[in-house]
Amino acid sequence: MKDALNFMALNAKLGDGGIYKSGVNCYLYFSSTSLDLLSYKREMCKKAGLKPSDFEFGTSGYGGKKKVYNFRTRNSEKITPFKYMDTKDAIDLIDKESLILWYLDDGSLHKRKKFVHLYCNTLTEDEVQYLIDKIYQLYPYKKCALRWDRKKDGRKYPYIYMSAVTARYFLKDVAEFIDNNDIPSMSYKAAI
Repeated sequence: MKDALNFMALNAKLGDGGIYKSGVNCYLYFSSTSLDLLSYKREMCKKAGLKPSDFEFGTSGYGGKKKVYNFRTRNSEKITPFKYMDTKDAIDLIDKESLILWYLDDGSLHKRKKFVHLYCNTLTEDEVQYLIDKIYQLYPYKKCALRWDRKKDGRKYPYIYMSAVTARYFLKDVAEFIDNNDIPSMSYKAAI
């Protein structure tokens, strides 16, 4: 069994969630429109010895039509070091399962051409390049590339392009992860 605390703290730091300070220590916060994905994360928090709240829900900020579920853990001194961890140090801890969970939060699959995008808006360009190197260590087929999502108002956000060559192996692992952890709502992200 992997270190559940590292697994969930990394996901909160890099994926759809956050690590927030409250008082002396910090807590993890997670949100998703997928209740089965969030249920998996909640169970992993329990395995890490953290105390998660019950689910709450609101509506999506993207049109306000979808329910967004969320939960948080209680504050814990075990979480606090992750809040202040350097992003590159966090990237060093990523394994295949951590990358898959991040992709389930912030990734997309181009179904016709079979390539993958991983959105990493909070990372600097240098950190994205560091992540690209890490992904290549995990999937040494064809190196990913940095791309930019450019908005009409001039803002731009980095994302990673994973070619179909690398995505073939990655998506096989994604499908297995989804199946092994009973997260059927995410199966569209592994349609290979």
